[in-house]
Amino acid sequence: MDGVTGLAPHYQGYVDERSIAHVKGWLRDVNDAAARLDYEVVLPSPEGERVLAAGRANAFSEVLVQVGVGDGTYAFEARFKPELSEAERDLVFVRPKGEAHKLELAPGLRTQPPGEGPYQGFVDECSTRHISGWVRDLSDASRRVSVEILMPGPDGEILLKHHIADQFNDVVRQIGVGDGTYAFFVLFERELTPEQRDAVFVRVHGSSHVLALAPAINREFQPIHHVAMDIVNNCNLRCPFCVYDYGQTNKT
Repeated sequence: MDGVTGLAPHYQGYVDERSIAHVKGWLRDVNDAAARLDYEVVLPSPEGERVLAAGRANAFSEVLVQVGVGDGTYAFEARFKPELSEAERDLVFVRPKGEAHKLELAPGLRTQPPGEGPYQGFVDECSTRHISGWVRDLSDASRRVSVEILMPGPDGEILLKHHIADQFNDVVRQIGVGDGTYAFFVLFERELTPEQRDAVFVRVHGSSHVLALAPAINREFQPIHHVAMDIVNNCNLRCPFCVYDYGQTNKT
C-alpha cells in the first residue's frame, strides 16, 4: 500500500528508447501523482539478473505534458558501459526498483543509440561572441538533440559548450520544421578571434554529424534583432529626477 494515498501502486509508463548503449522512457504511480519513483535497468542472464543502471524517474518531458501525463516530470534516461550486444539489448527491461512490474515497450520503440539518427539543421549565425542555429532528428520529431560547439586546438578539439537544441524559433517554424523548438543560441564565455570564429563548428553529441553553415550565415554579433519605437515631443512619465522643465506643459 502507498503511504500517502493508502492505495496500492498503479504503475504506468513505457520504455521509449532501448539501444546497445542506453534506455529512455517514463514511469509514474497513477495513484500517487506526487511520487517520483526509483527504477532499475535489468539484463537477465542464465547466471541471474544484472542491474545495468538505476536512478529516479523525475526528469521533465514536454512530450509527457502534451499527452496529459501530469506535470511531465516522470521521465528517465540511463546509459551504460560497456555497450551491449544486440541480442542483450533485446533482453533488457526496466522496472520500478524492487518490484516485479516491467515497463512495456513503446509502440514506436527507438533502438538507435543517441546521436545516430539522420539529422537536419544549419548554423545560422557565428560571430566572435556567439553561435546560433537549429537541428532536429528526422527519425524522432519529439526528440531534442544535444549539440557540441567545438573548435580545433593544438592537442585536439576544444569543447566551447555543450547545449540542447530546444529553444523556440519562429522562423524555423515558418519554414515547416515541426513546432520550431529545435533552435540553439549560445554565448561564448570569452570573445574569440576572427580566425577562431571561422574555425568553430557544431556537431551532434555522440555522432559524427557536423551541422552545415547556412548559405547566408551571419558573422556579426547582433543580439537585438528588432526594436519598435514611438517618437514623441512630450514625455508622460514625469520622473522626479528629470532635468526638463515642464512648467509650461499643460497636457501630455
